[in-house]
Amino acid sequence: MLMKIAADQRLTNANYGSLLPPSWRTLYELTRLDDEQFEQGITDGTINPEMQRKDIARGSDTGHVSTGNERYTTAEWIERARQALGSIDVDPASCSLAQETVQATVWYDRGCDGLGFAVDRECLVESALLPRPDRQISGQAAQ
Repeated sequence: MLMKIAADQRLTNANYGSLLPPSWRTLYELTRLDDEQFEQGITDGTINPEMQRKDIARGSDTGHVSTGNERYTTAEWIERARQALGSIDVDPASCSLAQETVQATVWYDRGCDGLGFAVDRECLVESALLPRPDRQISGQAAQ
């Protein structure tokens, strides 16, 4: 484990020293992030001196490793939602990595908390439940 930490140039980079956690077990988990995930964690502050090993979550079937409390919905479920709804108009709690799959018309990241906006829930429910002849779900018209 210690050899892996010592061999990781990102962790031995003096520019990142003050941003990294002191625990060698947490540092080891950071070695398992790819470069894009590591840079995203540095940029958005999820990689920080206070983080713990448990803060680095490995998605079981998403193909993503996320830091902090981020979790990624699998592409299969995103496509099911897209089929049921016709499109994904708003993703209120997202990031650029997630949007590669979700492709919402409008999305909000940590910098602009979309969960804090008022949402017309009645409109959302009605649009999801009302039949529309132009929607096809698994080859059958939505009912």
